[in-house]
Amino acid sequence: MTEAEITTSEESATEFQMAMGLILGADRQSFRKLIEDLDNQHTQGMKSFPQTVSEAFILLNNWKNSPRIVQQHDVNEGVAFATKNEKSSRGGKKKK
Repeated sequence: MTEAEITTSEESATEFQMAMGLILGADRQSFRKLIEDLDNQHTQGMKSFPQTVSEAFILLNNWKNSPRIVQQHDVNEGVAFATKNEKSSRGGKKKK
C-alpha cells in the first residue's frame, strides 16, 4: 500500500469508529430499537451501519420510535431519606 492509501484507510477507520461511538453512546431508552436493528442487520451481513459521524447524526436525529416501544417513567418516582431520632433539648424526650 502507498502512504496515501494508508492515510485514507486510517482516516476512514477513525471516522467509522467515531460514528459507532456516537450511536452506541446514545440514550438507550430512546434508541434501543435502532441499536438492536443495526446489530441484527450486521449479524445478517447487511452493511447498514453509518460510515461517518455525519451519517450517524442524521440517523439519530431522524429516528422515529413507535409509541409502544418508549417506556413511560413513573411520575411518582422519588427519593427516600432515612432519619434517626435525636434527643430534644427539653426533658430528654425523643423527637420523631
